[in-house]
Amino acid sequence: MQSFFIGTGAIVASFLPYAMTNWFGIENTAAEGIIPSSVKWSFYIGGFVFIGAVVWTVFSSKEYSPEELKTFEETKPKAINQQFLITNRLRNCKIFFCGTGQFSVCWIGVGLLCF
Repeated sequence: MQSFFIGTGAIVASFLPYAMTNWFGIENTAAEGIIPSSVKWSFYIGGFVFIGAVVWTVFSSKEYSPEELKTFEETKPKAINQQFLITNRLRNCKIFFCGTGQFSVCWIGVGLLCF
């Protein structure tokens, strides 16, 4: 979800100066050394939305008591065999690196994702 909102925010931020100029008639030109009004207002709107998102997160996120955190800790799986994890990861990477023909280079790139 976070990636979706980051991407959406980037698109909206890129679009705001255009919308301010073409839809609301705010000037997009200014004297040398002066920031155009459309860019200023886009920045203000973006800042307001950002602060609003932070405030929303602060007030809508649940905070857990120490007792609740302790129950979460107790429900975690017990110690995992580290040797199994390392062997399993190496085996998976070996599969990626042992591609055939034209796909070998591609598999090397995908294999790097293992690390």
